[in-house]
Amino acid sequence: MNRYALLGKIISLDMSVPEFARKVSIPKSSFYRKLNGKSEFTESEIKSIIEYLNLDYDTAFSIFFRREVS
Repeated sequence: MNRYALLGKIISLDMSVPEFARKVSIPKSSFYRKLNGKSEFTESEIKSIIEYLNLDYDTAFSIFFRREVS
């Protein structure tokens, strides 16, 4: 997962991570674990995030299914 791309999308909405997590119905602590790679987003969570952010296929794929380049 590319957490920086996801964070960029959240920030572009002028929203904090806890606020965004609440909007997509993911507990804040779980969202942070997933964002930091400690666990993975479920399919339904990914769908919620994609819908809320109105992501196109390529953008969603680049966020959730490509690894970050260190």
